[in-house]
Parts: sequence; structure tokens; C-alpha cells
Amino acid sequence: MKTSLLLVGLVLTLQQLTFGQNACDGMRYREPVFTDVTVTKDVPFGSASQLVDLAGPMYTPVLQTQTLYMDIYEPAGDSHTKRPLIILAFGGAFVFGTRTDAYMVDLCTRYAQLGYVTASIDYRLTRELATAGLKLDSAIAPKAVLKGTHDMRASVRYFNFTVSQGNPHRIDPEQIYVGGVSAGAFCALHTAYLDKNEEIPAEIQAYAAENGGLEGLSGNPGYSSKVAGVISFSGALGKAEWLEEGDVPIVSTHGTADDVVPYGSDSVTILMINYPVDGSSVIHERANALGVPNAFYTYEGAAHAQEATNDAYRDTGFAFSRDF
Repeated sequence: MKTSLLLVGLVLTLQQLTFGQNACDGMRYREPVFTDVTVTKDVPFGSASQLVDLAGPMYTPVLQTQTLYMDIYEPAGDSHTKRPLIILAFGGAFVFGTRTDAYMVDLCTRYAQLGYVTASIDYRLTRELATAGLKLDSAIAPKAVLKGTHDMRASVRYFNFTVSQGNPHRIDPEQIYVGGVSAGAFCALHTAYLDKNEEIPAEIQAYAAENGGLEGLSGNPGYSSKVAGVISFSGALGKAEWLEEGDVPIVSTHGTADDVVPYGSDSVTILMINYPVDGSSVIHERANALGVPNAFYTYEGAAHAQEATNDAYRDTGFAFSRDF
């Protein structure tokens, strides 16, 4: 009897140690069970051709190869071996912004403290959106979105590549989520839902064909770019109808007074782009009609991408996406 009690005590002690290492699984992903986060910076995940100069009066493009980097955030001291991954992209109208923007750092850190692995990624900007390029290329806006989507897909493929190399970040390849704010949300939405060649807008069909189709040429060919869900803060799709029955879940937030990316169906107005898109409310209605799991939070009277600059909105958006 004494031996049996000792064995029971040993088993209970080992279970307690294991639960402690796994950060009290009942609270994991719900509460910040990890205080410290380990950040691996400047991890190259791909490369692609990029316009780097608008030289001369005749708009002579100068192309170079841009290396794409990411910063990876992991909960310090975590013992889980298969952790969900969230890949996030910054906002900035496809013209400015970086993976080290304060909002991206905050989001990645918060999710990692819950137990996720997170990554803030580069994607190629299209600075000619703010120049005379608009006058020379009417398809420049959808090209900018496709470039960003190509780069985000490459980041997903990169992590699947790392799984084949021993899975150093201990991710669950079946639980890779993509998200972002504003332009970054465009990248995430199109990565998930622009998944058929016939859906590529007619004005960029030739451009897409020259640049790797839907998958792009940004790196890690042969690995999957499929994702398990989307987190969209103030994003939009070219067409909500690209969201189809059986597609992956989405959680989103949007302000009703957004005058940059429309809350409903309208045109993107920043930088004189005037390109028609379907905003979060239309995507939400489409998802409901199709039975695609989704959650949508409306900021009544709020302007564009308030999470990026306002702590109250940031807390609300994070908590809403966390709960979903």
C-alpha cells in the first residue's frame, strides 16, 4: 500500500510539473500565461523582384531582388511541441510601413504571451502608388495587392519548409493563421480567399502569369501556402464572392466611418486609387450566408485602422480576435 501511494504521488507530481511547463492548458490562448517572449529577428524567408527606383523623366524602372525578412516571436519557456502560428502583416497603403511597426510588435507579443508562435513579415511595397505611376498603369493597385499576397504565401510556405527540417519553431502546420491591419489585412484576405486562377482580375491576368500566378515567385516552392483562418483589421477583398462555402474562418473588425478602406462595398480612396472592393461588413454577410465560421466587430463612427494608433481600439480588437 505504501509503495502504491508513493507511485500515485510521483505520478501526480509529474503531472503537475508537466501542466506547469505547458502553462496551465486551461488558460492557454485565453490569458497571457507567458510573461517573457523570445524574438528571433531578421529571419530571411524569401526574395522577389522589386522596383526600387523611378529613374529619369521617362519613368525607367530599375529592378532589384529584395530579400524578405520576418521577426518570429515565441513564448519563452514553453514546452508545447505543436503550437498554432499567426503570421501578421503591417499596414500603410502598400506604400510605407515595416514589420517592426509598434502595432505589429505589440500584436505579436500579445499573441505569443497567450501561447501562439507569431511572425511579423516583410512584404514588397509599391511606392509608385504615390507617384506618377498611377497615370501610367491603371492596374497598379491590384498588382500591389497581388505582390503582397505572393510574399505572405511565401512566408506560409517557409514555415512548412521548416517543419520538414525538424520543425525548430515547433508549430502545428495544420494551424497556420494569417492576419494584418489595413494593407496587411488585404494580404491576408487574398492569401486565404483568392485561390482560383479565374478569380484573378482581368487587368492583372498577364502580370500574374509572368509572376508565378497565385503562388508567386517569392520563395519556398513546393510547400503548401494553405492557411487555417484569417484575422482582418480594417481589410477588404477585391470581391466578397471569392469567399466560398467551406472556406476557412475569419475574424474581423472595421469602423463604420472608415474613409480609406470601405466598411461596405465601395472604392479605396487613399492615394487616388479609387479601386472597388468589398469591405468587412460585406465579407461578414457573405460568410454568414455560406455558413463560414466568422466573427465581426463594428466600431460605430470610427475612422480607419484605429487599432494601430488608439490603445482602447487596440485592446478591443485584440480581445475580440483572441476570443474567436
